[in-house]
Amino acid sequence: MKLSSKITYATLVAALAASVYVMVRHLGLIEGLDFGPGQYYYTDIPDWPRYFSSAGVADAPPVWVCYALFAAWGLLAYWLWRAVERRTLPVGGDSPLSVPPSAASLPAPAPGQSAAPFPLFLAPGATALVVGAGRVAARKAETLRSFGLAVETCSPERFEASVVGNFTLVVAATADAAVNRAVYDACRAARVLVNVVDDPALCSFYFGAVARKGPLTLAVSGGGKCPVAAQLLRDRARPLLTDRLAAAAERMGRERETWKQRLPEPGARAAAMRKELEKC
Repeated sequence: MKLSSKITYATLVAALAASVYVMVRHLGLIEGLDFGPGQYYYTDIPDWPRYFSSAGVADAPPVWVCYALFAAWGLLAYWLWRAVERRTLPVGGDSPLSVPPSAASLPAPAPGQSAAPFPLFLAPGATALVVGAGRVAARKAETLRSFGLAVETCSPERFEASVVGNFTLVVAATADAAVNRAVYDACRAARVLVNVVDDPALCSFYFGAVARKGPLTLAVSGGGKCPVAAQLLRDRARPLLTDRLAAAAERMGRERETWKQRLPEPGARAAAMRKELEKC
Protein backbone atom coordinates (compact mmCIF):
# COMPACT_ATOMS: atom_id res chain seq x y z
CA MET A 1 0.00 0.00 0.00
CA LYS A 2 1.31 3.45 -0.94
CA LEU A 3 2.11 5.98 1.78
CA SER A 4 -0.59 8.37 0.56
CA SER A 5 -3.23 5.63 0.90
CA LYS A 6 -2.03 4.76 4.41
CA ILE A 7 -2.26 8.41 5.46
CA THR A 8 -5.76 8.66 3.97
CA TYR A 9 -6.96 5.55 5.79
CA ALA A 10 -5.49 6.75 9.09
CA THR A 11 -7.12 10.18 8.70
CA LEU A 12 -10.52 8.69 7.94
CA VAL A 13 -10.34 6.32 10.90
CA ALA A 14 -9.29 9.14 13.22
CA ALA A 15 -12.12 11.37 11.95
CA LEU A 16 -14.60 8.51 12.41
CA ALA A 17 -13.48 7.82 15.97
CA ALA A 18 -13.45 11.50 16.95
CA SER A 19 -16.87 12.18 15.41
CA VAL A 20 -18.51 9.21 17.11
CA TYR A 21 -16.89 10.18 20.41
CA VAL A 22 -18.29 13.72 20.11
CA MET A 23 -21.76 12.40 19.31
CA VAL A 24 -21.85 9.81 22.05
CA ARG A 25 -20.48 12.18 24.70
CA HIS A 26 -22.73 15.03 23.53
CA LEU A 27 -19.69 17.29 23.56
CA GLY A 28 -21.30 19.67 21.07
CA LEU A 29 -24.05 20.36 23.63
CA ILE A 30 -21.70 21.37 26.44
CA GLU A 31 -21.19 25.11 26.63
CA GLY A 32 -17.46 24.82 27.41
CA LEU A 33 -16.86 22.30 24.62
CA ASP A 34 -19.16 23.51 21.88
CA PHE A 35 -17.93 21.91 18.67
CA GLY A 36 -20.90 23.30 16.75
CA PRO A 37 -21.49 26.72 15.25
CA GLY A 38 -21.51 28.40 18.69
CA GLN A 39 -24.31 29.75 20.83
CA TYR A 40 -23.96 33.27 19.42
CA TYR A 41 -25.38 31.94 16.15
CA TYR A 42 -28.58 30.56 17.56
CA THR A 43 -29.41 32.71 20.60
CA ASP A 44 -32.01 34.55 18.50
CA ILE A 45 -34.04 31.35 18.17
CA PRO A 46 -37.04 31.45 20.53
CA ASP A 47 -36.62 29.05 23.45
CA TRP A 48 -33.31 27.88 21.96
CA PRO A 49 -32.02 26.01 25.09
CA ARG A 50 -34.82 23.49 24.63
CA TYR A 51 -33.36 22.44 21.28
CA PHE A 52 -29.74 22.26 22.37
CA SER A 53 -29.90 20.69 25.82
CA SER A 54 -28.76 17.16 26.52
CA ALA A 55 -32.37 16.24 27.09
CA GLY A 56 -33.01 17.00 23.45
CA VAL A 57 -30.88 14.06 22.41
CA ALA A 58 -32.19 11.56 24.90
CA ASP A 59 -33.39 9.48 21.98
CA ALA A 60 -30.02 9.53 20.17
CA PRO A 61 -29.35 6.49 17.96
CA PRO A 62 -27.27 3.60 19.34
CA VAL A 63 -23.52 3.83 19.13
CA TRP A 64 -23.28 1.13 16.45
CA VAL A 65 -25.59 3.19 14.20
CA CYS A 66 -23.25 6.17 14.58
CA TYR A 67 -20.27 4.00 13.67
CA ALA A 68 -22.08 2.57 10.64
CA LEU A 69 -23.09 6.02 9.37
CA PHE A 70 -19.61 7.43 9.73
CA ALA A 71 -18.06 4.33 8.18
CA ALA A 72 -20.30 4.85 5.17
CA TRP A 73 -19.26 8.50 5.07
CA GLY A 74 -15.59 7.50 5.24
CA LEU A 75 -15.93 5.05 2.35
CA LEU A 76 -17.76 7.64 0.27
CA ALA A 77 -15.06 10.23 0.96
CA TYR A 78 -12.35 7.72 0.02
CA TRP A 79 -13.95 6.73 -3.27
CA LEU A 80 -14.60 10.37 -4.15
CA TRP A 81 -10.94 11.12 -3.48
CA ARG A 82 -9.83 8.23 -5.71
CA ALA A 83 -12.19 9.36 -8.48
CA VAL A 84 -10.87 12.92 -8.35
CA GLU A 85 -7.27 11.64 -8.30
CA ARG A 86 -7.82 9.52 -11.41
CA ARG A 87 -9.50 12.38 -13.29
CA THR A 88 -7.06 15.14 -12.35
CA LEU A 89 -3.72 13.27 -12.49
CA PRO A 90 -1.90 14.51 -15.58
CA VAL A 91 -0.65 11.98 -18.09
CA GLY A 92 2.93 11.16 -17.18
CA GLY A 93 2.39 12.88 -13.79
CA ASP A 94 3.64 12.24 -10.27
CA SER A 95 2.12 8.81 -9.78
CA PRO A 96 4.67 5.97 -9.86
CA LEU A 97 2.47 4.18 -12.35
CA SER A 98 1.54 7.10 -14.60
CA VAL A 99 0.84 6.13 -18.20
CA PRO A 100 3.69 7.53 -20.34
CA PRO A 101 2.73 10.12 -22.95
CA SER A 102 2.64 9.09 -26.56
CA ALA A 103 5.40 10.20 -28.85
CA ALA A 104 2.99 12.62 -30.53
CA SER A 105 2.42 14.47 -27.24
CA LEU A 106 6.10 14.97 -26.43
CA PRO A 107 7.29 18.55 -26.91
CA ALA A 108 9.71 19.26 -29.73
CA PRO A 109 13.16 20.57 -28.77
CA ALA A 110 13.27 24.33 -28.32
CA PRO A 111 15.36 26.32 -30.83
CA GLY A 112 19.01 25.80 -30.04
CA GLN A 113 18.27 22.81 -27.82
CA SER A 114 19.51 19.38 -28.82
CA ALA A 115 17.04 16.53 -29.06
CA ALA A 116 16.95 14.06 -26.18
CA PRO A 117 18.20 10.51 -26.88
CA PHE A 118 15.54 7.96 -27.73
CA PRO A 119 15.01 5.42 -24.90
CA LEU A 120 15.43 1.87 -26.14
CA PHE A 121 15.55 -1.51 -24.38
CA LEU A 122 17.30 -4.39 -26.15
CA ALA A 123 15.82 -7.85 -25.80
CA PRO A 124 18.11 -10.55 -24.36
CA GLY A 125 20.15 -12.30 -27.02
CA ALA A 126 21.68 -9.23 -28.63
CA THR A 127 25.42 -9.35 -29.21
CA ALA A 128 28.07 -6.91 -28.01
CA LEU A 129 31.79 -6.34 -28.45
CA VAL A 130 33.75 -4.56 -25.73
CA VAL A 131 37.14 -3.21 -26.82
CA GLY A 132 39.45 -2.70 -23.87
CA ALA A 133 41.43 -4.59 -21.24
CA GLY A 134 41.03 -2.51 -18.09
CA ARG A 135 38.58 -2.31 -15.21
CA VAL A 136 36.18 -0.03 -17.08
CA ALA A 137 35.94 -2.46 -19.98
CA ALA A 138 35.37 -5.36 -17.58
CA ARG A 139 32.60 -3.44 -15.80
CA LYS A 140 30.87 -2.61 -19.07
CA ALA A 141 31.07 -6.23 -20.20
CA GLU A 142 29.61 -7.44 -16.90
CA THR A 143 26.75 -4.95 -17.14
CA LEU A 144 25.88 -6.11 -20.64
CA ARG A 145 26.02 -9.78 -19.63
CA SER A 146 23.71 -9.13 -16.67
CA PHE A 147 21.02 -8.10 -19.16
CA GLY A 148 21.37 -11.23 -21.26
CA LEU A 149 23.62 -9.96 -24.04
CA ALA A 150 26.20 -12.25 -25.57
CA VAL A 151 29.45 -10.35 -25.00
CA GLU A 152 32.87 -10.74 -26.56
CA THR A 153 35.92 -8.74 -25.51
CA CYS A 154 39.19 -7.89 -27.17
CA SER A 155 42.23 -5.82 -26.27
CA PRO A 156 42.92 -2.57 -28.14
CA GLU A 157 45.84 -4.14 -29.96
CA ARG A 158 43.70 -6.96 -31.39
CA PHE A 159 40.79 -4.81 -32.59
CA GLU A 160 39.85 -5.24 -36.26
CA ALA A 161 37.40 -2.87 -37.88
CA SER A 162 35.98 -5.60 -40.12
CA VAL A 163 34.39 -7.49 -37.21
CA VAL A 164 32.07 -4.76 -35.86
CA GLY A 165 29.32 -5.69 -38.33
CA ASN A 166 28.88 -9.01 -36.48
CA PHE A 167 27.56 -7.29 -33.35
CA THR A 168 24.47 -5.39 -32.28
CA LEU A 169 26.54 -2.84 -30.42
CA VAL A 170 30.16 -2.07 -29.63
CA VAL A 171 31.73 -0.41 -26.59
CA ALA A 172 35.18 1.16 -26.70
CA ALA A 173 36.74 1.48 -23.25
CA THR A 174 40.41 2.13 -23.88
CA ALA A 175 42.86 4.85 -22.86
CA ASP A 176 44.03 5.20 -26.48
CA ALA A 177 42.18 8.01 -28.27
CA ALA A 178 43.26 6.72 -31.68
CA VAL A 179 41.81 3.26 -31.01
CA ASN A 180 38.59 4.76 -29.66
CA ARG A 181 38.26 6.85 -32.81
CA ALA A 182 38.94 3.85 -35.01
CA VAL A 183 36.22 1.86 -33.23
CA TYR A 184 33.77 4.72 -33.64
CA ASP A 185 34.52 5.22 -37.35
CA ALA A 186 34.21 1.49 -38.06
CA CYS A 187 30.86 1.26 -36.29
CA ARG A 188 29.46 4.32 -38.01
CA ALA A 189 30.47 2.92 -41.37
CA ALA A 190 28.84 -0.41 -40.55
CA ARG A 191 25.77 1.27 -38.98
CA VAL A 192 26.38 -0.42 -35.64
CA LEU A 193 25.56 1.18 -32.31
CA VAL A 194 28.71 2.39 -30.57
CA ASN A 195 29.63 3.85 -27.19
CA VAL A 196 33.05 5.33 -26.49
CA VAL A 197 33.35 5.63 -22.72
CA ASP A 198 33.57 9.21 -21.41
CA ASP A 199 33.35 10.70 -24.89
CA PRO A 200 29.71 11.61 -25.71
CA ALA A 201 30.68 13.01 -29.10
CA LEU A 202 31.74 9.49 -30.16
CA CYS A 203 28.56 7.74 -29.00
CA SER A 204 25.43 6.67 -30.81
CA PHE A 205 23.99 5.31 -27.55
CA TYR A 206 24.55 5.93 -23.84
CA PHE A 207 24.54 3.76 -20.76
CA GLY A 208 21.86 4.84 -18.30
CA ALA A 209 21.64 4.75 -14.52
CA VAL A 210 19.74 1.51 -13.90
CA ALA A 211 17.69 -0.02 -11.09
CA ARG A 212 16.15 -3.50 -11.40
CA LYS A 213 13.62 -5.58 -9.53
CA GLY A 214 12.33 -8.79 -11.08
CA PRO A 215 11.07 -8.08 -14.61
CA LEU A 216 11.05 -4.32 -14.00
CA THR A 217 13.93 -2.15 -15.14
CA LEU A 218 14.19 1.55 -14.43
CA ALA A 219 16.76 3.39 -16.58
CA VAL A 220 17.53 7.10 -16.48
CA SER A 221 19.73 8.90 -19.00
CA GLY A 222 21.49 12.21 -18.68
CA GLY A 223 21.78 12.38 -22.45
CA GLY A 224 25.55 12.13 -22.25
CA LYS A 225 25.68 15.47 -20.44
CA CYS A 226 25.35 14.74 -16.72
CA PRO A 227 25.46 11.08 -15.61
CA VAL A 228 25.42 12.17 -11.96
CA ALA A 229 21.97 13.75 -12.41
CA ALA A 230 20.71 10.48 -13.90
CA GLN A 231 22.18 8.54 -10.97
CA LEU A 232 20.51 10.89 -8.48
CA LEU A 233 17.13 10.49 -10.13
CA ARG A 234 17.62 6.71 -10.28
CA ASP A 235 18.38 6.57 -6.55
CA ARG A 236 15.31 8.66 -5.72
CA ALA A 237 13.05 6.44 -7.82
CA ARG A 238 14.56 3.11 -6.71
CA PRO A 239 12.19 2.70 -3.69
CA LEU A 240 9.27 2.55 -6.13
CA LEU A 241 10.51 -0.84 -7.36
CA THR A 242 9.02 -2.91 -4.56
CA ASP A 243 8.96 -6.68 -4.28
CA ARG A 244 5.14 -6.65 -4.44
CA LEU A 245 5.12 -4.60 -7.63
CA ALA A 246 7.73 -6.83 -9.26
CA ALA A 247 5.81 -9.98 -8.28
CA ALA A 248 2.57 -8.52 -9.64
CA ALA A 249 4.25 -7.59 -12.92
CA GLU A 250 5.69 -11.10 -13.20
CA ARG A 251 2.27 -12.61 -12.58
CA MET A 252 0.58 -10.37 -15.13
CA GLY A 253 3.18 -11.37 -17.68
CA ARG A 254 2.25 -15.02 -17.19
CA GLU A 255 -1.46 -14.13 -17.39
CA ARG A 256 -1.10 -11.91 -20.46
CA GLU A 257 -3.32 -14.01 -22.72
CA THR A 258 -5.94 -14.38 -19.99
CA TRP A 259 -6.10 -10.61 -19.62
CA LYS A 260 -6.49 -10.23 -23.41
CA GLN A 261 -9.38 -12.69 -23.47
CA ARG A 262 -11.08 -11.11 -20.47
CA LEU A 263 -10.69 -7.51 -21.72
CA PRO A 264 -10.11 -7.40 -25.49
CA GLU A 265 -10.21 -3.58 -25.66
CA PRO A 266 -6.63 -2.33 -25.00
CA GLY A 267 -7.67 0.81 -23.12
CA ALA A 268 -9.97 -1.02 -20.72
CA ARG A 269 -7.37 -3.75 -20.22
CA ALA A 270 -4.63 -1.24 -19.41
CA ALA A 271 -6.91 0.57 -16.94
CA ALA A 272 -7.83 -2.66 -15.17
CA MET A 273 -4.22 -3.81 -14.96
CA ARG A 274 -3.11 -0.43 -13.65
CA LYS A 275 -5.83 -0.51 -11.00
CA GLU A 276 -4.56 -3.89 -9.88
CA LEU A 277 -0.94 -2.70 -9.81
CA GLU A 278 -1.82 0.42 -7.80
CA LYS A 279 -2.62 -1.85 -4.86
CA CYS A 280 1.04 -2.82 -4.62
